[in-house]
Amino acid sequence: METYKDSLDFLTPLVNNSISNSLPSSNTTVCQFPHVTLSFAQTLDGYISHTSKTPIKISSPPSFIMTHTLRSLHDGILVGIETILSDDPRLTLRLNGILESSPSSVKSRPIILDSRLRFPLESKCLKEYKDGRGGKPWIFTTHVGEATGRIPVLEEAGIQVNVVDGDNEGKISISAMLKVLGNQNLKKLMVEGGSRIIHSFLTSKYNDLPLTNLVIITIAPTFLGDGVKVLSSGGKHSNLPRFTNVKYHQFGPDIVMAGNIAT
Repeated sequence: METYKDSLDFLTPLVNNSISNSLPSSNTTVCQFPHVTLSFAQTLDGYISHTSKTPIKISSPPSFIMTHTLRSLHDGILVGIETILSDDPRLTLRLNGILESSPSSVKSRPIILDSRLRFPLESKCLKEYKDGRGGKPWIFTTHVGEATGRIPVLEEAGIQVNVVDGDNEGKISISAMLKVLGNQNLKKLMVEGGSRIIHSFLTSKYNDLPLTNLVIITIAPTFLGDGVKVLSSGGKHSNLPRFTNVKYHQFGPDIVMAGNIAT
């Protein structure tokens, strides 16, 4: 309970201040987008997972509570399809016996970016929804081509499929996706990964304004040596941001850094 309260005391003002300060009232289009918090855990050498499909716990139990407390402050939790295929996350809120004290519903909406509609019907997040423990999954895809036939299959399984425009590289347009979420009255979005999603949300802009408002990074005091880097060595990283309003907090052995993307 003490870690949960500590998490709330640290996170609530961060999220509230970011909502108040990050979106200029003159830009009505951007104001229609949800507030976006990007959060992930990494090792000291910058890895977020193994290269295999074996899930790995990087952060400590206190950081786990912090992350799920952060989920409780948001309406939706977004990951990419590669995270679904490799980790099979539940994308629900689990606070180990203190769930009744959480400030919002347990049923935060799972949101998955899946340009080729590879979402497996046996995934845990869909099972959590069918068992009444999670929100209805929403999938975002782009011009689906041969995968069009999967749309009715997914919808019959209880998933909402949203087809949006692609960006200049043919990937799902982050701004188009956020606009749909805003029109659906989703106010606060938490983005968790994997590496391609992290890069997209660190660099995506609309009218020269960052689409990610708050970044929270958990740094575990350990090395992995090999695996998936938070940013791949072969990627284009020229547009990576700097942070302002940076704050640090320790949860167990982990250091959590929070900051806003500088405009």
